[in-house]
Amino acid sequence: MTIIIILLIVLILFIAMIVNGADSRYTNNYIVDNALKDLINVQKIEECAKDIRQKEGVTKNESIYFAICSLMMLIGNQPGINKIAALRVLHDIIKNEYQNIFPIIENYKEDDFDFIEHIALNAKHIVEEEGKDRNEALYLTICMFYDDLTQKGSQNGIKELMKIVNIIYTDLLNDVMTYVAWKYQPQLVFKPEFDEYMRKRHSK
Repeated sequence: MTIIIILLIVLILFIAMIVNGADSRYTNNYIVDNALKDLINVQKIEECAKDIRQKEGVTKNESIYFAICSLMMLIGNQPGINKIAALRVLHDIIKNEYQNIFPIIENYKEDDFDFIEHIALNAKHIVEEEGKDRNEALYLTICMFYDDLTQKGSQNGIKELMKIVNIIYTDLLNDVMTYVAWKYQPQLVFKPEFDEYMRKRHSK
C-alpha cells in the first residue's frame, strides 16, 4: 500500500511538472507575441511614415516604404527577439495593409540597390540645386535612371525601375512612358513644338 501511495505521489508531481512547464511555455509565447505586437504594428508604420513625410517632403507611398524598411532594420538590430517571427509578423501586415507596396518589399534585401532611396536622394538634390518642384525632380531623376540602365543594357534593371514607377510613382507613369517613347522610339514622329518642349524640360 505504501508503495502505491508513493507511486501516486510521484505521478501527481510528474503531472504537475508537465502542466507547469506547459503554462510556462504558454506564458513565454504570450510575452513574445505581445512584444512583437508592441514593436510591429500598423500604427507604428503610419507614425513613422508621417514623420518621414513631414521631415523629408516625400510622397505617401515613399514614406510608407521607408518606414517599413526602417522597421526591418530595427528588427535586424533588436536584441532578444525572434527575428524570423518578427519578420513574419511584419510580412503579414504589409501583405494585408499595404498590398500595393508588397510586390516591392516582399524580396527586400538590405544589400540590394535601393531604387526608391536613390530616386528620393537625387530628386532632393535637383530641388535644392535647380529650384524645380519635387514632382518634376522625381520625373527627371527617373528618366536619368532609365537612360543609365539603357546605356548599360540592363533589361532587368529597367524592368525593376518601371515596376517601382508603376507602384510608388504612379502619377508619373504616363510622363515617364512618354519620355521613353520620345527618346527611344525613333519610328514615332512628334510635333516640333513637343520636341522643343521635351528638350527644354530635360535641359538644366
